[in-house]
Amino acid sequence: MLKLRTTIEIQPITTSIKYEQPILLLGSCFAQHIGKQLKEHKLSVIPSPNGILYNPASIAQSIHRLHSGAAYDKNDPAIFNYQEKWISFDHHGDFSKLNQDELLQHINEQLQVAHAQIQDIQYLILTLGTAYVYELKTNRKVVANCHQLPAKKFTRYRLSVSEVVTLLSKPIIKLQKTNPQLQILLTVSPIRHWKDGAIDNQRSKSTLLLAVEQLCQQLKQVHYFPSYEIMMDELRDYRFYASDMLHPSEVAIQYIWQQFKDSFFKEKEQHLMKKVATIRQAFHHRPRFPKSQSHQQFCIQQLEKIKRLKKQYPFFNWEEEEQYFSYF
Repeated sequence: MLKLRTTIEIQPITTSIKYEQPILLLGSCFAQHIGKQLKEHKLSVIPSPNGILYNPASIAQSIHRLHSGAAYDKNDPAIFNYQEKWISFDHHGDFSKLNQDELLQHINEQLQVAHAQIQDIQYLILTLGTAYVYELKTNRKVVANCHQLPAKKFTRYRLSVSEVVTLLSKPIIKLQKTNPQLQILLTVSPIRHWKDGAIDNQRSKSTLLLAVEQLCQQLKQVHYFPSYEIMMDELRDYRFYASDMLHPSEVAIQYIWQQFKDSFFKEKEQHLMKKVATIRQAFHHRPRFPKSQSHQQFCIQQLEKIKRLKKQYPFFNWEEEEQYFSYF
């Protein structure tokens, strides 16, 4: 048969994810896409305590803080006031508040939620976005987000392969000493950082790929999933990109998710995921005639499915779905 495209051969993974095993995702917005899919299938996903993170230095800092559980206070160098907003240089802009106390309360609450489960986390998924970092000139702190401050306040440079390896290996080893069963899943985000320029973006991604290779070779229970390679090769056509021509389209995200699912979930788990997905699809469906007898019967059927799954898998939380289907 004529072969019309090249495909990525994913190396066999020696571990598999199961329901009830808590998962923490840190990193770029691609980690958010995978996390959304995991949550949609009702896996136990712990919210990222920092939001979207792009560079390895900030991801490493987040892991160190996650491990220690040390709360932020008003004197922390990460806390900053700019244009009437209180921001944290360790966090995404979504965490920003108009009030300093509200900011501290929010980021510390998110931190403690993750820290409290440090010994229970079974999988830590790290998605690296760029090897470039922005360092504050005033105190040489690498920031997770520049929060639209003037470029003159930062020094921008690219981390070396050895720097990325050193930055990430230390907190990973520390976490695994606390939690010996912890598995680390590494991936490089397929989203191009076009602001770096086409050439520098490729150099950045190459740095991350080489660093990830060393981390997988040097550390135990560290695995690699080639989301970057799938996007760049199997999905190289622009029809697999969003309108900005940089981010993967929904079709591309679904394709990479399917590859991820096939790599890290065994047949039993995937069978259960299909059952969950069927109910979730019904939940998202908005009927044209919600008061019709046929739709009410449809809702009863969904409640019966939920009842059977609750009996077999009591760890699921179906409160939202039960409330929705019972309304009709």
